Amino acid sequence: LPLMPQRKSTAHSNTGVSPQQFCWACICFLGTLLVVQVCVLVSLLRRLAEIQHLGGEQADQYASPALSRDRSFSDPIEPASLRLPDADFVAVASALGAGPDEVVIFVTTFQRAVPTRAHLLLLTDDVEALEEKLKETGIDLQRLTFHRVDAAEPWSALPTNDVRLYHVYTVLHGIQAKVIQVSEVEGIAFQANPFVWASAQPPGVHLFADNTLVGEAKTWPALAMCFGTEADHLQSKPTVASNYMIGTKPDVQRYLSAVVDKIKAAACNKRGVATAAANFVAQTEGTKVFIHNGQNGPVWTGENVAAKDIILDSEDHVINQDGYQYAVLRRYDQHQELWKSLQLQFGRRRIPPDCSSFEVEDGDMQGHDLTHGSAENEVECCTTCQQDPGCSAFIFSPSRKHCWLKSAGGIRTYRPGSDMRCGLRINGQA
Repeated sequence: LPLMPQRKSTAHSNTGVSPQQFCWACICFLGTLLVVQVCVLVSLLRRLAEIQHLGGEQADQYASPALSRDRSFSDPIEPASLRLPDADFVAVASALGAGPDEVVIFVTTFQRAVPTRAHLLLLTDDVEALEEKLKETGIDLQRLTFHRVDAAEPWSALPTNDVRLYHVYTVLHGIQAKVIQVSEVEGIAFQANPFVWASAQPPGVHLFADNTLVGEAKTWPALAMCFGTEADHLQSKPTVASNYMIGTKPDVQRYLSAVVDKIKAAACNKRGVATAAANFVAQTEGTKVFIHNGQNGPVWTGENVAAKDIILDSEDHVINQDGYQYAVLRRYDQHQELWKSLQLQFGRRRIPPDCSSFEVEDGDMQGHDLTHGSAENEVECCTTCQQDPGCSAFIFSPSRKHCWLKSAGGIRTYRPGSDMRCGLRINGQA
């Protein structure tokens, strides 16, 4: 029989898409697209809020994760008990965070520049260690007082740079003086007596501007964070340094009290708050507050100053545009050559300009050893010998940067071109 023709199937192919499936796919696609758009929008809004309220990425360095908003600064501050000698002028300096050389430079230059009518109060968290270090330098310990400071929470959770003003504020109540200087130890040295300048100024607290405007300085994110739109008008003002001030005691105390009150605000527990609060108070509550520029004033600021713009006189003192010495050098540690010069003159290992009391030649000396140790250069080695009454000669190796001290009676062996340098003390010279 002939085959019957096959009937075409009327069923839909397995590869086809029903209208219902197509609708569900569209709904899923549009829903996913909507979720992605919402996420992008939320991310953009969050970033915009950070830029507006936190001052951009720079604000991250001012946030203090150690502090929480449930902590309060409202607890009363206990005034410190001090025993200071009577003095017309008192300098209060926080040594927290300062290195040994910075402490010695600060105290030595202060005592050289300021007469005995002034007394220095050093705030530290380790009185015994600091006193021991200063005993080795020949500093007059009768002219300074050590005071141990501590801070209860939440003040203790603030970074060191911010808690220093709090420590100073706690001791001001116990100080009786006409003029008071408040500063950090770190990065500050003296070329002349700042109390002479302050005594000729009108009563009040005298502050010193940095070389930047508030809106361009690192302080701005903390200012904007702490005080919001209230701080907007400060952007064009000069930045005021918070780590050095001088003035009549009641006015300095009143100013620091206002600064501490600002820090107590709940929204102001951030890194950089001390400088932020100091600038806000100085620029907005300026009763008997005087702000001096750094060009011709008594305080030189090393921040944002190029090395080529530093002017020195014939004795290597930093001078202003009018040719006068600055009384105070602030942030000298921003300039390596200036820091090195101060270290050599006033640091723990003070080095004289030459070794003229020695005859120095290439050579060595056997025996008669007193002691030995590292030395950066020949001058430092001979200085160490000068400071030891029993030392009559020294040997220095430039390649090894090592120094040997010798007692009397040794014989120098001359060795031209040697790595060893031998210095003999000239008779009659110390």
